[in-house]
Amino acid sequence: MTGGSPALHILLSSFDDRVSPSLSLPPTTAASTPAPEAPVVSGPLGFTKQELISALDIDAFLCKKEGERKGDVPIQVAYSRYKAILAAECKWMALVAAKEWSYPRVNTSHIVGLFLSKSMWHKYHQKIFPLVGKHPLMMKWLDGDKRSTIAIKVWGEEKKNASFGELIAWLDTQKSQEGNEEGDQEEEKKEEKKKKKKDRKGKGKEKSR
Repeated sequence: MTGGSPALHILLSSFDDRVSPSLSLPPTTAASTPAPEAPVVSGPLGFTKQELISALDIDAFLCKKEGERKGDVPIQVAYSRYKAILAAECKWMALVAAKEWSYPRVNTSHIVGLFLSKSMWHKYHQKIFPLVGKHPLMMKWLDGDKRSTIAIKVWGEEKKNASFGELIAWLDTQKSQEGNEEGDQEEEKKEEKKKKKKDRKGKGKEKSR
């Protein structure tokens, strides 16, 4: 016998006889079975993101994509997500009030998490987008109105996208202009009061004569 002891040769031969060449071993569970989707709400009555999306009639197209980065999302999509979050909250509260909510209690964080990070929500969406309500043309532009006249009226150019920084600067400019207009209106009111007061004095002198 070459290349090993007789005893080792017998053991290897016996092992080869037991393992049939046609036997297919089952694939590992890691390779064949995807991990179950993690529930949004923990606990025995938790439910998945997909169940939450369905229960609240959320447009799945607006939900956060895998590997998505901040710069990947146009400001119009960010605005649509903001409105979708508010709508989902209203939907949930209505279902709870009607006693039609069969899932565990959810909160804003659960809903926000479907669309974006909590830090983005608190830093930008929750603070900035409510201020847009005062400006109908900006709302139209954020809603995706593709007419060039809207963009020109809002931005002064045919602008298709903007950063949060640009939107903040635009809102600050509008606020400053509104402040100036209010100041001018106050001055006009003061001048009007002075004029009326002067007229009353003049009429009083005429009567005394």
